[in-house]
Amino acid sequence: MIEAIGLVLAVIGVVFAFEAPRRRFVALFKKHPVEENDFTNRPLKIRRAFPASIVFNEAENLPQVFFDFDSDIGQRLASKSSIARPYQNIDGKAVLMVPVPITDDQKFLHGVDALQCKMLVDICGAQRGGSVQGWSAKKGVIPTKITTPNTPEPITRVPGTAILDALAQNRFAQSDMTRAQFEYSQIPFPSGTSIRLETQPSQPGVGPEQRRVVVAIPGKATIVVSVEPLPAFGPGALPQGVSVPDGALKYCRTFTFSVRVDAEILRSENHADVIQDYKAWIEWLASELQLHNAD
Repeated sequence: MIEAIGLVLAVIGVVFAFEAPRRRFVALFKKHPVEENDFTNRPLKIRRAFPASIVFNEAENLPQVFFDFDSDIGQRLASKSSIARPYQNIDGKAVLMVPVPITDDQKFLHGVDALQCKMLVDICGAQRGGSVQGWSAKKGVIPTKITTPNTPEPITRVPGTAILDALAQNRFAQSDMTRAQFEYSQIPFPSGTSIRLETQPSQPGVGPEQRRVVVAIPGKATIVVSVEPLPAFGPGALPQGVSVPDGALKYCRTFTFSVRVDAEILRSENHADVIQDYKAWIEWLASELQLHNAD
């Protein structure tokens, strides 16, 4: 009898010895229930990316001037070239306010700085809203485009001088034309909005040269628009659908850049209606940037 009891206890001991490891093994494959707060605490992320090009005239080592306003692509390239050739009127003369880029590296730096400036100018242009009319010899009267920003409330009007302060570290904001857009203006943004520019130099293991525009609304959302270079094309290559004078074509070279819009909306501190308002606004703002810059 004693031997039988001893045998039973031994078997029970073996079972318990293997039960704990068995449970740990099973737990590796068991799905844990998702905490309700795990989802609500994670920010809602919005991402968009598109290419943007600047065409350089290698004979001048400056962005090509475009007069092809009959096409959307021509207008986009013209607007980027205009920002990338910042002039000031000094003693009655138009003076270029940035060094002429000679090497490819200098042209890529020229491009990322110019596009960083343009991203903020275009954000403010979209936020202003309004209408655009046009006429061309080929198309006649161009249909009026009306832009209506859907800025989340409450809204504050950011003085144009504050935008110029944010642009102060960007060399392409020195042009008379850019300054004239902001000196006496006010731009509507969500209340509490702050705007800053950031620079990430090229580093091994980090990535290529990058420029950012950061729009932050405390407790609500953050939008980061970043620009970095992509490989350049050889002479004579232009974005599809654009034209230049025959004499300039052989000198034209397209430098392409990646533009990314990365945004986060805080879920934990905001009602669902507020989250949807910010989502709609950020998606609209990203589509406006793409519309005015993508090639």
